[in-house]
Amino acid sequence: MSNINQSKFVNVFAWIFIVFAGWGVFIGFIQLVAYGVVFPAEQVKELMNDPEVAGSMPEYLQYLITHMHILALIVFLMTVGVFVSSVGLLKRKNWARRIFIGFMILGIITMFVSAGFQLWIMPSAQDLAPENQIQNYEAILWVMRLLALAILFIFTLLYGWIIKKLISPEVKREFLPV
Repeated sequence: MSNINQSKFVNVFAWIFIVFAGWGVFIGFIQLVAYGVVFPAEQVKELMNDPEVAGSMPEYLQYLITHMHILALIVFLMTVGVFVSSVGLLKRKNWARRIFIGFMILGIITMFVSAGFQLWIMPSAQDLAPENQIQNYEAILWVMRLLALAILFIFTLLYGWIIKKLISPEVKREFLPV
């Protein structure tokens, strides 16, 4: 396809995500290697089976720690997917546009799930605060909740705007075969 029909939006947008997702792939790979070397899965499971260690931890935290290798791998694979689809966007591949829209929808869903998770776990985390720090802890929790809601709002609008642009007729035309 010639450069005449290529919008600046898709070019800039694709390059931004290539840079960020590329960096994410690099960091994710290092994280996977570090988890494998520093925290082998078998040792983590053994540690979480020790009542002295895991006894004071909430169940959700035990679950997250026990499965951190799998969670890190999922995030890594998703980052690779964003990177590949960003390169595809730059090359004006329609499959990449569709996959990227899917990642944006998944991002919105993830933001809502994360906000709900924070609202659910934060009150139980309050039980871990020292008796003389409960008021300070409550104030910190409210700030964290407000920040989480602000992030939810901002990224939902951003991802929604990106989806709207990627499904617009002008942008869709760029991805049609010549």
